[in-house]
Amino acid sequence: MTYKRIDSADNKKIKRVAALKKRKYREETGLFTAEGVRLAEAAANSDFAIEQAFLTAERAADARVVALTEKLAARGGCEMFIVPRRLYEKMSDTASPQGIMLVMRQKKYALPFEKEGKDAPFYVALENVADPGNVGTTIRTADALGASGVLLLGSCADLYSDKTVRAAMGSLFNIPAVADLSIKEAFDFFAKNKIKTYAAALDEKAAPLFAADMTKPVAVIFGNEANGVTKEVLNQAEKIYIPMTGGAQSLNVASAATIVSYEVARQRYHGAKTA
Repeated sequence: MTYKRIDSADNKKIKRVAALKKRKYREETGLFTAEGVRLAEAAANSDFAIEQAFLTAERAADARVVALTEKLAARGGCEMFIVPRRLYEKMSDTASPQGIMLVMRQKKYALPFEKEGKDAPFYVALENVADPGNVGTTIRTADALGASGVLLLGSCADLYSDKTVRAAMGSLFNIPAVADLSIKEAFDFFAKNKIKTYAAALDEKAAPLFAADMTKPVAVIFGNEANGVTKEVLNQAEKIYIPMTGGAQSLNVASAATIVSYEVARQRYHGAKTA
């Protein structure tokens, strides 16, 4: 495998990758980074465009990474560079830099998605969810449990931040996710496509999750970590809650999305709903 070598911190490519830590620069360039062998392997198996790969000499000698870089070379269009660890650490945003990083082009999905699959659509929607770990984990859950896509309403964490990408663990490359949707855009889409909309809410008028029929086309909206879903959503969606028997009064938003998504999968693929 032939690599180009970069040794200077003043190199424009190094500076560009380091700048991708900032959301503004990611939005301006349409690029983002994916770090680590597992994420790089998932990216190489996806249809996302990969523009560059940066590796330390130690990581480049690993047999697993050799196979990965051969796959990247076969894809074409990906420049590959060896950099000293001091420069790699300048580019990395992790506490323990992993020695391989890809520079990739963002995908801008729009509704409706091109392919819905044979099952009734199921959308996981997040409204104003600020923590990138929660956004990434929810994307991973949605992918694992067969959702049609993830919708980010209002002001959510950046879909392509390093933390979101890491938390999604490669699922960002598998499942479409639409960012920056307004509530009106989302509900217009739901109405046009006859998608039943639920909002997860601690509300006295909410119905228990297990009583909801999730076998039909559905979307479930989960709200901000501190404030939940907004009144605008509550006024347009049917409210559901997750029954709990312990002492905790609420759940982390990603945990709630996992429980609800599993109930959707259970009803559709593992038996009838529980009344």
